Amino acid sequence: MNKVILQGKLTHDPELRTTQSNISKTTFTIAVNRKTKNDEGKYDVDFIDCVSWRTTADVIFKHFRKGDSILIEGSLRKDTYQKDGVNKYITYVLVDGFDFIGTQKATQNIGNESLTTDEIELTNEDLPF
Repeated sequence: MNKVILQGKLTHDPELRTTQSNISKTTFTIAVNRKTKNDEGKYDVDFIDCVSWRTTADVIFKHFRKGDSILIEGSLRKDTYQKDGVNKYITYVLVDGFDFIGTQKATQNIGNESLTTDEIELTNEDLPF
């Protein structure tokens, strides 16, 4: 089974591109602290490249910015391509799902749209008590 779950912070704003078939693709990198501290008493950090497609790509591009915390779920991928006759390799996480982390980006799913708490207005009539 190839399943990856990571929690980290975006190192830059997500980049959105659209294929010729009008399919959204978002790329971003997250910084993930390692579990244990190094000899200097600090956590080493891994920088993980991520790719998301379609609706997931659109929502991540719309709602996340550099420094935001994110939890991603996906699979590890390794692709090969040639540049100047030399084989190059890239390893990344293909994002299947994600979640907002922290109180600033807590979400509520309404239909197919994912909204931040800043975009949700409730009245007393909406409350269940």
